[in-house]
Amino acid sequence: MRSPFFKLAIVGVIVLLPTLARAELPPGAYEELLKEASEVLDVRITKVMDTSATPTDEPQFICDATVLGVTRSNSGIKRGETIQFKSYYVNQTTRQRGWAGPKVPPRLSVGQTWRISLKPGQNGNPFELAAYGRSFQPLDLQNAANNSPDRLGVNAMPAGGGGLLIANVNRRSIADKLGLRSGDRVIEINGTPINSNAEVGPAIAQSQEQVAIKFSRNGETIELTLKR
Repeated sequence: MRSPFFKLAIVGVIVLLPTLARAELPPGAYEELLKEASEVLDVRITKVMDTSATPTDEPQFICDATVLGVTRSNSGIKRGETIQFKSYYVNQTTRQRGWAGPKVPPRLSVGQTWRISLKPGQNGNPFELAAYGRSFQPLDLQNAANNSPDRLGVNAMPAGGGGLLIANVNRRSIADKLGLRSGDRVIEINGTPINSNAEVGPAIAQSQEQVAIKFSRNGETIELTLKR
């Protein structure tokens, strides 16, 4: 005869099973969700804000990101704009609750670059992931630096007295096409003063026609324009 303890254990397993495993979508479902994404954007994360009310909540985050490139945008997002989207990532507690597979996005942090697929948020809220963890596709940082029209394609640091001092120039980048080189100090892009790397993308995105750069080289101020 089975003991009352054994019966209690059976009930406990039945109650816990729904929380320990969450069924994934059928094969191909995530791909369909990605096809239906309203926004497919190349972005760089600029801010990650934890919106969880308590440590036991599902860890939710609102992320700010700068748009580096646009593959598809039903809402008309342009390169250089800032967007917000809602995400979450797994920690040890939620892993024990059963989060698994594509439903788990990567752990997001400032400076990361992703190709991300989004759908509109509800009631004016930030964009949401179109297909859970599969909404994130890593970007090749070197190619992004070389080929994105909203990046100058240089390694640079703020210069004393203003501007950005170029350390090196990536091949086939905007800077390379303009003839910039190591030691040049970028002063303005499209008429906007430049004093930090974060200001470069928005300044380039101001014009879809050209990129006009003012820089100094060996004490001489030079202005060059690259037609798009």
